[in-house]
Amino acid sequence: MRASLLFFFLLCLPGCWAEVGWPLGWPASLEFLSRPDADFLAFVNPFASMTVLTYTATSGSYYKPSAQNKSVEGWVRMWPEATPEEGMRALTFVQLSSGRGVLAFRGTDLGTGRSAQADSCANAELAGHPLPKYCDQFTAFQLDYLSRALELAQKAAQVHPTVEWLYTGHSLGAELASVVGAVRGAPVLSFAAPPILPVLKKRTSVDPKQLPYWKSVSLYNEFDPLRFLAFGELPGANCSWLNQPKAAGCDTCELHGPVHLSTIACKQCFSKTHMFSAYLALLKLLISITRSISQLRSKRSKSSVSSAIPEMPCARDAPVIAALGAAAIGLGSEAFVASKPVQVKKKGVRVVEGKDMDGCRSSAAL
Repeated sequence: MRASLLFFFLLCLPGCWAEVGWPLGWPASLEFLSRPDADFLAFVNPFASMTVLTYTATSGSYYKPSAQNKSVEGWVRMWPEATPEEGMRALTFVQLSSGRGVLAFRGTDLGTGRSAQADSCANAELAGHPLPKYCDQFTAFQLDYLSRALELAQKAAQVHPTVEWLYTGHSLGAELASVVGAVRGAPVLSFAAPPILPVLKKRTSVDPKQLPYWKSVSLYNEFDPLRFLAFGELPGANCSWLNQPKAAGCDTCELHGPVHLSTIACKQCFSKTHMFSAYLALLKLLISITRSISQLRSKRSKSSVSSAIPEMPCARDAPVIAALGAAAIGLGSEAFVASKPVQVKKKGVRVVEGKDMDGCRSSAAL
């Protein structure tokens, strides 16, 4: 625990404690995540590690026996958990010293076994699509992942009454985390969330317009097809990593009409940008860039380095050009920008302009 606290202290910039809400409970707003600096890394890294464990510590195609009882540094795995052979999976993490708890939901198993089939059926059920014939092998109870997620969140709150909760997850797990967070009025930090508002409207009584904007943040790989599918369908902010080069198929999938995940181009793009390993790679790169910039700041004046890095405030309705070049210092640029983005093309450059949904954006050359 001491090591984890020291790590957090070294990463935090002046004022971090006030913004992150240290030491008790979660911050009232996640707007500080619009800056991909030490605050961002200190906050997001544990959730990325927890999300990895939802895949490797639970049954399914990605299960690793060595990860079954693992936790994240500074956090303790606790009951309740959901780890069935088939069905909704989630892990509980608690940090008693800070009064914080995290419920991390697993994303879709893309393998070929029963675990993957159950996830596929649950995805269809959440989307309101007809269930394939193979779904008959599962009960309605097993396939109702959202109800199971809400029950688990309620149980966790009862078992740990002094803990304040945040929900996280990737893909399907991000969907469950986002809906549970909206229902329970809790913060959400998710990776690659699909459209959320249709599920909120269909399965809950939550009015999305009444949800605090910075209570929920979904992080995206810039070229992840789910990012485009989720445009205008999220209850909170969306933040995207700009990265180069583009993965195979992404241009065709995303820039020439509606996104259809059944097309060859979108399948190619999806396989390279949506897998959680792609998100871990982006996070690792951001860590490297941030450390390099910190080293430069220690050698140069703060003003000269700051002028080389795009400083983009998080403000609603702010139009931004998504094709940011490398910073003058030659490290690649990094910035988050809040906007209401809709994708258009202008003279060969993708432009994001205020339309459907608020969000923020981070850039880093990959």
